[in-house]
Amino acid sequence: MHTLPVTLEPFTPEAALQVLTKLDEMDQFEAQLMRGDEADSYELLAGWMALRQQGAACFVGVVDGQPIAVMAIVPGVTPGLGHAAMLACDHKQWKRGLVALVRLIRDGFPAQARVMGLHRIEARSWAGHPTAPSLLRAIGFELEAHMVGLGQSGEVNLKQWVWLADYIPRLPSTINKET
Repeated sequence: MHTLPVTLEPFTPEAALQVLTKLDEMDQFEAQLMRGDEADSYELLAGWMALRQQGAACFVGVVDGQPIAVMAIVPGVTPGLGHAAMLACDHKQWKRGLVALVRLIRDGFPAQARVMGLHRIEARSWAGHPTAPSLLRAIGFELEAHMVGLGQSGEVNLKQWVWLADYIPRLPSTINKET
């Protein structure tokens, strides 16, 4: 079986825009839910540029020479806490590439967290997203909570995921194992 060449490259607006103009339909919908309004690729790019201004580590996932995902880990206001985000091109078209990219992210996640002084990283996904749970689990996130009543009129439901450094003890009562 041919192995796809997969890399995490430093974030550039040009590479990010290649991803943001071809987003997976569900990722586009989720991004708009998180923002609270509609957003085109340039507005989403402005958001990612703002994350960089906040000290985020931003990357572009490249598969077989093609940018297919943008990722960020943003330091939180609480010491040791960070927040992660990822948007990708069509999940069906890039299924093999996303699997390879997720493995690369999973393998590099602990080192990136250490560099940033983080031992807890949270991510949120729209509760109805069909592929986000499997991608987040494959990276090493665990479902922590179901969050209801968000959005401008309380209609948005999210799932909160957590990645914990291996030296942090798990408290079984705080991790929700439901999907």
